[in-house]
Amino acid sequence: MGLDRTGALLGFVRRRAPIVPLILADVRRIPLHRGSVDGIWAAASIIHLPKAAVRVLLVDLLDVIQLGGVLAATVAHGLKSWILRRGWIPGRYFARWTKGELDRTFQAAGWHVIELIVVTGQERKGRWINVIAQRPFDCKSRFSLPR
Repeated sequence: MGLDRTGALLGFVRRRAPIVPLILADVRRIPLHRGSVDGIWAAASIIHLPKAAVRVLLVDLLDVIQLGGVLAATVAHGLKSWILRRGWIPGRYFARWTKGELDRTFQAAGWHVIELIVVTGQERKGRWINVIAQRPFDCKSRFSLPR
């Protein structure tokens, strides 16, 4: 399934992959039930959230993924975050992360980091961090009631 908060991007996906279920929603308020997905792929998406929001999101994602489920994400590597002033969709926020900072953030949210590497010029210009993390099998949900 695909999830995005913009109808235009979901429309693009609908034209290319008409059988993929799509959800119009903000990732900061995921409308999914506990343990309802096997895996999550967040390719260059969480970079548009402030780091504090990513910390909360990672806890929420831990809740919607099954025990042992895997999250793969790509984030911009670096020290300075910025707002795009020109180019494609001006006004977008971009957070950059260091490896250590991202590793600590995932672990603090309860994820087991399997791989965390910096790549250059793969799929996108610049330096990126590819992270693969797993929800531990012994992980307790932070919610006591069904979602």
